[in-house]
Amino acid sequence: MDTQNILIDIFHYFARFVGRDGVLRNFTAGRGDAYTELKNSCQAIPEAGPFPDVTDYVFGVNETSVEKRINSIKGIYLFIDYGNFQTTQNANKVKTDELHLAVTVAKPLNIETIDLADEVLLADRLLNITRAIRRRLIADKDDQFVRRLTFPSEITPWYSRELNNSTGWTMLFKLTGIDLL
Repeated sequence: MDTQNILIDIFHYFARFVGRDGVLRNFTAGRGDAYTELKNSCQAIPEAGPFPDVTDYVFGVNETSVEKRINSIKGIYLFIDYGNFQTTQNANKVKTDELHLAVTVAKPLNIETIDLADEVLLADRLLNITRAIRRRLIADKDDQFVRRLTFPSEITPWYSRELNNSTGWTMLFKLTGIDLL
């Protein structure tokens, strides 16, 4: 993991769980060398991801951009959100940084046509995908990126009216490392 490009590393790692088209839908208006390089690297992602029910990939914290992106999604998506950095220092003055990550598997709901039984079935389906992704992360324990994730993760139900009435499950992690900042 390159601590100079920590967000790019996170983007790449989780993009592998979604097929190429679902990842490339994030590229709509940018330009420049770094943008082109990131897009080209994503074009190398396999056409089909390991979780065929997950059709889209959303990465970011900008509420407006995330809302715009999710409002165009009809199927199940993987949403990666990152939070604050926390830094601690031990007695030897070694700094350890933690970055909070939320990994969400969700699907927009049509609240006009869904009933509580449908919601239970969907919640169970989304939980199974979330569990499968978590198992894949644990199995990938030798990966340099995964070794920096804290386990066990917390898994919590997730719902957002603002994000196209999306419902799903979120895994909460901390990405730790020496001098990430």
